[in-house]
Amino acid sequence: MSSEIQQLREALINTPPADSSFSQVSQSLEGSAVPINWVPPLSSASRDNVESPPQPSHLSQSESTVSRGASSAAYRSIGDVELTIGQVSEHFRTYFRRCHRHLSFELKTRDPDEIYSSSPLLFWAIIAAASCWKVQSQLDNEVKTLVAATLHSNRSIQTIQALLILGVWPFRISRLQEDPSHFYIGLASQMCLQLGLHRPSQPYSHLGDRHEAMAGDAHIKSTTSLACFVVNQMQSSYLGVPSSILVDLNLIKSFDHPRVDSTLSQLCRIYHVLSQSCLAIAANGPTPSGLLAPDARLNMMKLCGEQLSTLQAQYLGNMNDIVKTSFLYARLQIWSFALLDDIPMSKELIEIIKCAEEDACELIELCYGTNLSIGPYIVRQAMCYSAFVLARILQCPYDTQREVLEDNIERVCQAMSTTASTDNDIMRKVGPLLRALPYIEDKRRSPPILSRMSASIVYDSIKMYWENMDERNPDQGPYTLDFDGFDWDTLVL
Repeated sequence: MSSEIQQLREALINTPPADSSFSQVSQSLEGSAVPINWVPPLSSASRDNVESPPQPSHLSQSESTVSRGASSAAYRSIGDVELTIGQVSEHFRTYFRRCHRHLSFELKTRDPDEIYSSSPLLFWAIIAAASCWKVQSQLDNEVKTLVAATLHSNRSIQTIQALLILGVWPFRISRLQEDPSHFYIGLASQMCLQLGLHRPSQPYSHLGDRHEAMAGDAHIKSTTSLACFVVNQMQSSYLGVPSSILVDLNLIKSFDHPRVDSTLSQLCRIYHVLSQSCLAIAANGPTPSGLLAPDARLNMMKLCGEQLSTLQAQYLGNMNDIVKTSFLYARLQIWSFALLDDIPMSKELIEIIKCAEEDACELIELCYGTNLSIGPYIVRQAMCYSAFVLARILQCPYDTQREVLEDNIERVCQAMSTTASTDNDIMRKVGPLLRALPYIEDKRRSPPILSRMSASIVYDSIKMYWENMDERNPDQGPYTLDFDGFDWDTLVL
């Protein structure tokens, strides 16, 4: 200690003092002890080489914002929407914790900065899916504009993934005609085929861009292709049209790949059985609508139900709520073919209708306990479809637990109202329709709708509703059903 003090004293003597701090140091050294953590003051020359700490009183407004932390400054923006780094991080955490498990394809990276650099559309699709209603409404037009620009400039795996997210978590709408999700999913499916993702082991793009096709590894391609298949089947089933993706042996083999997420694999199997069942029952039949004859249809429904039971025993033993929702929804769509008026009364028919009633009530109970505002659109579709089926059962002359079914329909109406962002939201409009359906009769002023496969129940119920509304307003003149100008405002599925 004494030798160190002596060295410091000699150094101070040999250095000319620049300010009064040296005299203060000399006085402090006259004492008998020096603190161990004491550091001699710097000379003016040394201080010039060291960055001085910022003085808050002299900072500009922008510098003050930075000093308070990057989380309060705009980090990413599109149009009038500005997000801080904290908001971006939180939205990404929300998406991968709550949303991505519903459609678990593999991404090249989960880092927000890397995703934004390679695909701004994928970045904003993730933000939109995990945002609150206020931010979603602000992002609506901006993201739609970005979609149009991206489709002409960036046909890539990440563009496909962005379109899938926008199709499964669409923006809020007030009219069915405003919903672009089926266009997004159709574009994603075709882009998947053109880029060769359904043959992930072959690194060649059908668009001639060999480098882009090789950019992602086989696992990313395979899981993205499977996600396209699942979402395409979901969209086709609730629209009541055949799927635009054909099933081949390579696709079926990929269901068993060990690296494919179990939820994604189980969803693929469920929608594969559903698509094949709908084609057999209501698309490839001998009638103009594609339906099988009543007796053959009833036997095919029983066979397809058995196939789903076999699938459940072999591959769906550990279903989570995501898989169980799709399983019950798929089986309910198969049972719904029994509710068409052309099937004669029989014991087998009554048994199938009872199965439909049980599955619809169980599906409503399962979905009722989920967060419908953050969940995928398929959950709300499944709930509404269940309510349409129960309403049709109440219209039929069968012995049912009427009060129980009415309570379940009311639960659906209540749940849909909580997911509506505005009074004009289509989710709020479905309530009056579902409440009225069990108590109206089919005026039969136009032929029943049979050509929409399992969605025929929904379309025909809406037709009946509007026929009754027209009956209550006779001043509007004779009723003629014009499908080109038909008002589908209340159609949710």
